[in-house]
Amino acid sequence: MLSLMGLGWFAYIELRQTSEQRVFGEMRLLLSHLKEHVETELDTARGNIELLSKQTLVKKYILTENEDERYILLQPPLLRLFSSYQESFPEYYELRIFLPDGYEDVRLTQPFIENVTEEEGDSAFFKALQSAGDKVYTSVFRNPDNQKRSLFVGKHLTLKNLAVDAVGTAPKLRGYIAVTIDMSEVESFVNEHVISDSGYLFVTDEAGNVFFESTRRPVGASIPVSVVNSVLANEEELRQPLLTQFNGELAYISASLLHDNLFLYAVLPERELHAISYELGIAVAAITLLTILITTLSIMVSMEYQIIRPIHRLGRLAREIGRGNWSIEVDSVKADDEIGELTTAFEDMAGSLEHSNEQIRFLAYHDSLTGLPNRTMFKEFLDRSIAHARRNQQQLAMLFLDIDDFKKINDTMGHQAGDMLLQD
Repeated sequence: MLSLMGLGWFAYIELRQTSEQRVFGEMRLLLSHLKEHVETELDTARGNIELLSKQTLVKKYILTENEDERYILLQPPLLRLFSSYQESFPEYYELRIFLPDGYEDVRLTQPFIENVTEEEGDSAFFKALQSAGDKVYTSVFRNPDNQKRSLFVGKHLTLKNLAVDAVGTAPKLRGYIAVTIDMSEVESFVNEHVISDSGYLFVTDEAGNVFFESTRRPVGASIPVSVVNSVLANEEELRQPLLTQFNGELAYISASLLHDNLFLYAVLPERELHAISYELGIAVAAITLLTILITTLSIMVSMEYQIIRPIHRLGRLAREIGRGNWSIEVDSVKADDEIGELTTAFEDMAGSLEHSNEQIRFLAYHDSLTGLPNRTMFKEFLDRSIAHARRNQQQLAMLFLDIDDFKKINDTMGHQAGDMLLQD
């Protein structure tokens, strides 16, 4: 029982650790899955914005200084080009071309979104785009036109106008091309996904401002920066969830960087691990107790048939021997084990006792020299014969034989000759 209980405890510890690692693995898998999705989205967007910036129609449009020609002749085919991209990538809900001063010269939205302002020169995202240089600029921002968190991807249009510029003139900034990408898929993933039974996800910036959160367990408009820093530091050091007080309870938190200023968090309340441990403990305890019960019953049945019943039979054998029943046999106790050996020893002892008893009885009632009945047996027969004669009113005769001068034979010829005479 102690061995089974020890084995059960060891199994419980191993299963609990396995369950914890499984849940933590699920957290890491979700973080990794969404991170890969966002990275794929960004890589695709960067590739598309590069392709768009190299389109002849885009170059021609941005290099055309005549507004009538640009708007009347070039803008319709440019919008059709943008529309074809939106058909292939429905999440690209806004495509724009900015002039160097931030004016939205071309804008196409699908579906239609009312434009708050065409002048974006003072917008934070546009200033960041201006300072990005020749690299593709990406950021997550709140689109003022629809107040939705979106992914902004933009690129400088630095071109040389071969029709006007002199040979050797360096290309100069002509404007910017940008695409705004809907993040509803990320938001839906965060809103609806559940880790195990009660875990949840949310997304913030580095300041702790919450962009997306779970509909099952909201975390509020922002979280403390100390929590952000603690989780990120723990991820860098241990690559394990951080156990801390969060959202009104003790919970494990893990994080992943989705973008330069976009962090995804996975939260698992500690009470769920306690619940898992409790369920495992109940299951392991039940299995252990059942195993102990079955093992105990098996041992008891085995002992009943292999030890207890044979011992009872041996007890009856010993009592029969004690009563003088020397010929008893216990065939059902025959076995090739210690009980069988003990049974054989009992039977050998019974045979020896029977033989010894017969010898004792023979010696008690017979003469050791002649083997004839001795005086004790003679007296018993004589008493029975007299009693019989009295009951039946009969007479009884007795014949007495003697050897004359027997003592002289012993004295002259020796006792051995006397014994031989008696035997004859």
